[in-house]
Amino acid sequence: MHRHRRAPGPDDAAGRPESSRAGAWAPLLAELQQRLREVTSGLGRPPREQAGDPARRRPRAEIDRWVRVRDRHCVAPGCRRPAHKADLDHTVDHALGGPTSPWNLGVWDRHHHRAKHHGGWRVRQPAPGRFEIRTRAGVRHTTLPKRILEPLPPPRPSTRPRPLPDEGWSEDDPGWRQRFLRRAGLGTITHTPAIPPAVHAADDPPPF
Repeated sequence: MHRHRRAPGPDDAAGRPESSRAGAWAPLLAELQQRLREVTSGLGRPPREQAGDPARRRPRAEIDRWVRVRDRHCVAPGCRRPAHKADLDHTVDHALGGPTSPWNLGVWDRHHHRAKHHGGWRVRQPAPGRFEIRTRAGVRHTTLPKRILEPLPPPRPSTRPRPLPDEGWSEDDPGWRQRFLRRAGLGTITHTPAIPPAVHAADDPPPF
């Protein structure tokens, strides 16, 4: 009886890479496994923040991608510059203690990014993706996150009920031909009534 020994895999019983086989790659493999578990278990939700995320200045790739997908374009009113061509900016400046979290980040193109910092704008983000902007002139704007899927349009009921489809046409119904022509868009066809043949007397001589 031969026993087949399982080939050593990249993970040991504890779910961590084997340091004897991974060597210097063990920390990187451990981080990739953790990221993979977060991606598969948190689809449709913001990425799980790690302990060091709020303190770092630039967000991780997962947070960066999530914020850009959420905002879709620059959050300044009237600006439609795509998110992949814009900057990520802290709503509360990082230098003032603002954390690097999805609820404190937003997509700003370079022009409005500078206006926010040097033009006297005041920006709040009371909810992730909702921005309340007050310009130096006192004008207030509110932008909301875009929907990923647009809602279906409301139903439009007919003003009168539709007639039930006919099961067929019958010679007993003299109006079926006109209804068929109207549905087909051919209008109505009027028929000239046929002239009945003349009735001759029995003793009328033949016409010859």
